[in-house]
Amino acid sequence: MNERCIDGISDDELIVAASNAIGVNMIPFFHFWGRQPSSATIEQLKDLPKSDKVFCQLIEYKNLVPGNTSEFQKWYDSNYDKVGNVQQPRYTYATSNFDKDEYSKNMKEQIDLIISTYYGDSYKSTDTDSDGISDICDNCIDTFNSDQSDVDYDGIGDVCDDDIDGDGITNENDNCPSVANVDQADSDDDEIGDVCDTFNDPDKDGVLNLAVDYIYLGNFNSHNYYASKTKKTWDEARVMASTNSKSYLAVIESEEENKFIFESAKSKNLIEGIASYRGLWIGYTDIIKKGKWKWVNGSESSYTNWADGLNSDSHGDYAVMVDTGEWSLSALTLNWDWVVKNNHILEVEVITDKCPETPLGATVNFDGCKTFSPPVNKIFSLPINNNKVEVTNATCIGNSDGSIGLSVEDNSHDYTISITGKDPILIAGENMTASVSGLAKGTYSVCFKVTGQDAYEQCFEVVIGEPKALSAFIDVDNDNRTTSIQLSGVLRVIALRLMEKGLK
Repeated sequence: MNERCIDGISDDELIVAASNAIGVNMIPFFHFWGRQPSSATIEQLKDLPKSDKVFCQLIEYKNLVPGNTSEFQKWYDSNYDKVGNVQQPRYTYATSNFDKDEYSKNMKEQIDLIISTYYGDSYKSTDTDSDGISDICDNCIDTFNSDQSDVDYDGIGDVCDDDIDGDGITNENDNCPSVANVDQADSDDDEIGDVCDTFNDPDKDGVLNLAVDYIYLGNFNSHNYYASKTKKTWDEARVMASTNSKSYLAVIESEEENKFIFESAKSKNLIEGIASYRGLWIGYTDIIKKGKWKWVNGSESSYTNWADGLNSDSHGDYAVMVDTGEWSLSALTLNWDWVVKNNHILEVEVITDKCPETPLGATVNFDGCKTFSPPVNKIFSLPINNNKVEVTNATCIGNSDGSIGLSVEDNSHDYTISITGKDPILIAGENMTASVSGLAKGTYSVCFKVTGQDAYEQCFEVVIGEPKALSAFIDVDNDNRTTSIQLSGVLRVIALRLMEKGLK
């Protein structure tokens, strides 16, 4: 047995007790954390099954190893608020010698050695969906998902989870599939659950009303900006911010825009004293492919404002704005089990709805508000198909005998119709039709106006045509003793077959 003891318990006793308690061989896990078993303990536990979860955890640890001094500094700063007196010498030594002593290479080799020793080099290495994650560790074996996103942490990747948020309601029936909401509350009846409905829109006109879950920061270049009142993971913030096609996590495309957001948040004491991973989420991520940063709305802007020592290759997959106005990095989790939640910045491309109770399709005034009796600034309108124009006759060649027919569906109004080159035509009273004749070949503008509604006019273009000149083609077939005559230049082709026996 090992001689080292903590609180009277040796390493071997701890390893054996833990392994027997859960029924799997925990030696690799303890070995990783510096508690190496004796040969006797290895022999004692050899028949216990290997733990797939420990294997995958070791793979994750290996992937988390910083690649260089800069990444190590970022990782350390993201995991510890400040370096205490006890840690300071170790931290100083590590940052001074990380690259020189090949810390990254040595740590990864040590993890590989543990995996090889206890699992073998080829332990369940199949990767069915070719996403770079072996099946044993892949939370969605048959579907490519290198990001391994799992909103409800149920071990099933979101891309193949029929209940992404784990609220017991399948995605297709869930009014907010990415945020748990068992009650399915939907205050504005827009089929978007309240928990992920960024804005109330009770009139369902697609225009966003003032957000109740956000603090308004101001307007920059016709875009409104808000800071959320609640902390979310980056994924939850993205869902909350993108319930409307015109809203998303802030996409910062210039120094001026960055300064505006920062100073606005600072003026409301929303960003003071937050640094490192504790910033305000913005819509910039490389979660799809490490080092390939993308804006959530697809913007191709190349503007960045990384803090000193950071760049697109640094550790972390999500950008946050910190208390200097610069951008820092954060991962989904820190210390492997603590989920990071921050407030976020929302950007909206549309203006506030002045008339939140006006439904889509209602008759409105110039402010877009539903009109009531007596009408104020009411906009006059008629159905698009109320007025009709039809060519009733083409004109003969060289003549002016073409004609058009006019009609209306709603005869509660009086109409004046103007036609190019003709006197105005009136449809009034109970009449619903009129006609215009004496038209030569050409294009005519026909416009309907309504008496008493000066702003209303609907116009059409009408073409009066004429036939081509008459021509004839005669075909005589002596062998079959037939003759065909074809006429063209009129509205139809006339074919005449003459059957004459004895014709020479």
